[in-house]
Amino acid sequence: MYEACLWPVSNAGVILKLGHLSIGIDLFTETEIAPYREMPKELYLPLMGSTKSLDLLLITHTHKDHYQKSKIEAYLSLHPQCQFYVPSFLLSASQQTANDQNQANRYSDITKKVPKKVLSSSYTSSSLTEPFLDVCSFGHGDTLLHFLSTEHMGQSKLVHSSILIQWQNHSIFISGDARPSHQLYETLHYLTPQLDVLIAPFPCLSLKSARKNLSSYFLPRQIFLVHLADPNQDLEQWTLSAKNICKMADDSLPFPVFCETFGLCHKLF
Repeated sequence: MYEACLWPVSNAGVILKLGHLSIGIDLFTETEIAPYREMPKELYLPLMGSTKSLDLLLITHTHKDHYQKSKIEAYLSLHPQCQFYVPSFLLSASQQTANDQNQANRYSDITKKVPKKVLSSSYTSSSLTEPFLDVCSFGHGDTLLHFLSTEHMGQSKLVHSSILIQWQNHSIFISGDARPSHQLYETLHYLTPQLDVLIAPFPCLSLKSARKNLSSYFLPRQIFLVHLADPNQDLEQWTLSAKNICKMADDSLPFPVFCETFGLCHKLF
């Protein structure tokens, strides 16, 4: 087994192994998320029944193709040693938009493991584009995690978080469904001068403007594209179009790994 590796396991869900640390991000989804895919049973059942727990469980936002509350509750019940971390801005927004007080209370129960040391702070350096992004940071052993309050792509106004993980002089960025804007990468560059791994939905590499925004600040060593449609339901051929754009691009970005096969291990770095 590699010291650092990645497994795509669901629509935008990945498991990262960094040394002895195992991190799950956006693993659990609702069942009906067509044309995207939930975690298949052959991966879900062993994950839930494993005697070895993930160390950290993280989410980027609460859309149903990234988040399913009851499955998170079930996993934490079976693996109480797993720590579920939510940045303060995402937690408060989720509580504010709950349909009723009972729903808000249930969400609080899930997030009771959030440590007090996860504090919100705004970066107000003049080098950043307004409005400045909110950032929550905390350390876990030799790993540093930053949650950036970012704008969801498209028309959604849902509060959204992107995640930067710094481990052994390596930087891994999980964008979630963040808009691949100039501001996103400018803020990220303020936090890290280099980017080793980018994990992002396919529009981040299939839009010319998004590629330009990324390459203005970073040339990641590895790019993993997630949020790919089920091949049997990809009527618009989004994945094929994204592959063709990546092949024809005249910039210096590496050709990405398209995470079409769930459960396949990819070596990092």
